[in-house]
Amino acid sequence: MLKRGQLLTIFLKGLLKATVAIGFSSLVIWFAAGQISKISASIAQQRRLAYLSEKRSELAASLRASLKDTDSFVTSLKGPLIKPEDSLEFLSTLESFANQNSMTQNVRFGSPIALTAPNIALPVASVDYTNEMTGTWQTLSRYLNQIESARYYSAINSISLNASTEKGLNGLTNIVISGKVYVSQE
Repeated sequence: MLKRGQLLTIFLKGLLKATVAIGFSSLVIWFAAGQISKISASIAQQRRLAYLSEKRSELAASLRASLKDTDSFVTSLKGPLIKPEDSLEFLSTLESFANQNSMTQNVRFGSPIALTAPNIALPVASVDYTNEMTGTWQTLSRYLNQIESARYYSAINSISLNASTEKGLNGLTNIVISGKVYVSQE
């Protein structure tokens, strides 16, 4: 039979072995958990990068398609665009419309201003013009309809009417039209 001291020694040795085994196992588990955490973070980072790469590829494809659309748009613009030196053609059209509507006019043109888009050089410029006219609101309405149906790319920015107090808009009215005509730069 074992004495009490021997039993205590055997018990303490077993307890010490179990404690060392538990401590070692805990260290192994802690180290493995750290490695798993690092691997998980690396996989998550790789997934994020793959997602961003895929989105970047989609964006690049979309931009390439947009540039093709822009090229065809710029090509389609060239048809009705006049050259800046041919602005007399636009002026003669305005004069023709004014004459057809029994209106007098005085047209002044500004200098061409190049149009730009981000990272794209457009072969288009705008030329501001001011047209001082005299007519009635009926003749102005017909005149504007004719400008709208003309083959030129143009925009009207503002129309100012100054009617006499006697007849109002039914009488002769001073009209000032400010606008732009778009011209080719090629």
